[in-house]
Amino acid sequence: MDRRSKAPTKEARFKAILDAATEVLVEKPTASMNEIAEYAGVGVATLHRYVENREKLMVYLGYRAIQAVSETIEGIPLNEENDENYISKLVEALIQWILNVLYSLLFLTWQQVQEGHIAKNSAASLVLSTFYHGFRAK
Repeated sequence: MDRRSKAPTKEARFKAILDAATEVLVEKPTASMNEIAEYAGVGVATLHRYVENREKLMVYLGYRAIQAVSETIEGIPLNEENDENYISKLVEALIQWILNVLYSLLFLTWQQVQEGHIAKNSAASLVLSTFYHGFRAK
């Protein structure tokens, strides 16, 4: 059997694992690798063949999000005469992503407050700072 014939299957499985990881992490940002594997319908050993650890998984998901946002932005024509229309289309195209990011920030910050790692009175400013810096162009 030719090695190249296996490549699309491996790539498709990796994509499916990343899709599942995205879904489960949106619902439960603290999900373990075991929970992610279970949600993806693979064994944890299989998950680790594709992704060494949770940190690498997060890097893959980050790159994937950047790629998705970049493709979305490139697909919206910029008309400098009508900036409001561009911003409106951009927000409309990215609303689900923006909501997922904000939800995750809120959940993780709340969790850190509950565990005593973040002071309650600084939680809101931390969420806003993280949210805005994530969208700020450099």
